[in-house]
Amino acid sequence: MTMSMEQWLATAAGNRYDLDSVGGAQCVDVPKAAFEVLTGRSWRQGWPNAGNAKDMLDNASAEWFTVIRNDPSSPSQLPLRGDILVFGPSQYRDGKGESLNPYGHIAQALTPVAAGSQVIQQDGGTVLPDGQHPPTAVGWLNWAGDLGYGPVLGWLRFRPEKLAGATVPAPPPTMLHGIDISGYQAGIRLAGVAHDFVGIKATGGGSFVSIGFHDQIEQAIAAGKPIIAYHFAGEGANIGATSDVEAEHFFDTIRPYLGCGLIVPALDNEDPQLVHRVDWHSDWLDRVRQLTGAKSLFYANPATLQAYNWAPVVSRSSGLWLPSYGADQQVNGYAPPGRPAVRWWPSADIHQYTQHGRLPGYAADLDLNVHYGTADRLYSLAVGAKTGGRGSTTSTTPTANDLEEWFAMASDAQIKSMFKSAVREVLQEQYAGGKEPFKAGSIGWAIFNGRAHALAANQKAGGAQSEATNAKVAARGVATVVTGIQAAVTALQKTVATITQKGA
Repeated sequence: MTMSMEQWLATAAGNRYDLDSVGGAQCVDVPKAAFEVLTGRSWRQGWPNAGNAKDMLDNASAEWFTVIRNDPSSPSQLPLRGDILVFGPSQYRDGKGESLNPYGHIAQALTPVAAGSQVIQQDGGTVLPDGQHPPTAVGWLNWAGDLGYGPVLGWLRFRPEKLAGATVPAPPPTMLHGIDISGYQAGIRLAGVAHDFVGIKATGGGSFVSIGFHDQIEQAIAAGKPIIAYHFAGEGANIGATSDVEAEHFFDTIRPYLGCGLIVPALDNEDPQLVHRVDWHSDWLDRVRQLTGAKSLFYANPATLQAYNWAPVVSRSSGLWLPSYGADQQVNGYAPPGRPAVRWWPSADIHQYTQHGRLPGYAADLDLNVHYGTADRLYSLAVGAKTGGRGSTTSTTPTANDLEEWFAMASDAQIKSMFKSAVREVLQEQYAGGKEPFKAGSIGWAIFNGRAHALAANQKAGGAQSEATNAKVAARGVATVVTGIQAAVTALQKTVATITQKGA
């Protein structure tokens, strides 16, 4: 049975595809499944000599596809929804100097924007306790690559005349709906709540980290949607810290996640003791820009905007996030009331229009927001969004030292809080229920899937990772599963004891 492109994109997630019967549900099986569903023909007609993921651009049949090669010097060159994205081998190296993933990666585009794309993909580098690879899922890929995959090489576009029920891709929406959450929503499962973007409270004052922040941002990264991480200036009892101290605390907290997804920084101005301090907020914005290379959104209500001269902040911020609730009544579902007029800024980039919103999947109040613009506009505000061209790199090929530096970003307190996830995701899932040894390839794929915290804990604990990274990707692992689990658990226990003694 054939279906249209939109039908396929709407129904592909959640299924396992193994079209070539090689290695289980691998990333290459998603475009092969798409080909058969969309054309009614065998995938071998599309790729007579398929090869690995990185080879599928060169091996595609000109009868069925238009081949578009990436030009990093042309950031305006973007794929379309439904295009098949081909990425090269990971540029990260193991102890022998070999790529963590030499096979590349392939996925199908959902919402391509300047920095990357939300995609439909399968993860062939992870093995679940039942011995299978995870099913097809929605995720996020950067054009410039990441730990588990290299820069985008190009994309394949189905020839429209060859497709069943082919349609012209719809233009991107110019209004996005989102929620923002904090410790009050600790435990929320973002996958069950509809949203186009999510704001997450990261920090407050000079030392406070929002309850649930790590879990919330890891969920958001895994979902592959725009993320706004915000800092609450002052934070009540934590008042008194300088703007630089608070900016650096915010940066230190979000820094471990900056390589896992594009994050928009923001400053929340609500504390009564700081609300009037235009100079303080200007200095915070300057310091965060120095640390991240990006401007931050500025959050302030209409009364605050009316009372003080915010002209210095306008030029330092990336835009205005306006909380304005009207009658402040409960709102069921996304229902923005209309774009409000504001002072100082030309308009509000984001309008938080209720603090009593109700959405299916969460049985309590949520702040509901609307972004007046496309996903591309929101991504353009993110840390790293404007460095290099699309798909280009501005640094040398990453080495093992880069990984050590990444792991060093996390504090002992953060690592301590992540041990439970580390044991569950790294040891249980990656060891495939005792059937398959730990694979070096899983290291890259786990971070690529938003589980960097688990691997950071394993690295800090001195677990089986060092042996695995010296093995060929997805080919050689720890000598036995049992030995590997025992060694990693013992190391985790020792690290817990060490951190406890430090009083973390």
